[in-house]
Amino acid sequence: MKEVIKIYFGRSEILFFSFLALLGLIYTSSSGSLIKYWYLSIIILILSPFNEYYIHKYFLHLEMPKNQGKHPFFVKFLQHIHYTHHSAPKDLNYIFAQFWLTIPGLIFDLLLAYFITGGSVQMTSVIMTALILYYLFYEWSHFLAHSSYTPKNRYSLYMKKYHLLHHYKNENYWYGITNPLADIIFGKFKNPETVEKSPTVKTLTGDLKDLY
Repeated sequence: MKEVIKIYFGRSEILFFSFLALLGLIYTSSSGSLIKYWYLSIIILILSPFNEYYIHKYFLHLEMPKNQGKHPFFVKFLQHIHYTHHSAPKDLNYIFAQFWLTIPGLIFDLLLAYFITGGSVQMTSVIMTALILYYLFYEWSHFLAHSSYTPKNRYSLYMKKYHLLHHYKNENYWYGITNPLADIIFGKFKNPETVEKSPTVKTLTGDLKDLY
């Protein structure tokens, strides 16, 4: 377990977002906004599994263009955001989302939260702090699933096995990383025994020649 924690917090991405989370907690606590707008954290907690599902299914699993030779940059983009993660699921550089992808997402979430709250700095800070904390939990859950460590608590062990079904059984099911709620609601939660092993589970495409 110590080695797993060491690797997790040894990532610059995790250290950066942990620092932002700490700043957020300090500000929201000292300003009183965390108590005043506590319900926003609950809303984020409820919505995040669905955000996690939609990003995974509809963004990370974007279909490769049919004529890959005409779209080399888009092909490389898809490889970097997720396709390579399926072909090399234990590669740390593809388990953790990299800065070039997370920073634009962070800015987008910040602007969206600021707009939705009518320019309220306190409400925005609560939303962003909750989002960042959830994101850190997401990255921890994802890393734990691909690590050699066997979780001691039942829930983490269940989600580890659950996510590995997505990687080694069939990429069209079991999209959840932190919990299976959205999969259950949208019909992607299946009994593994009733699902055939996908021939493209490691490539997300039937065409391998342009993937490497």
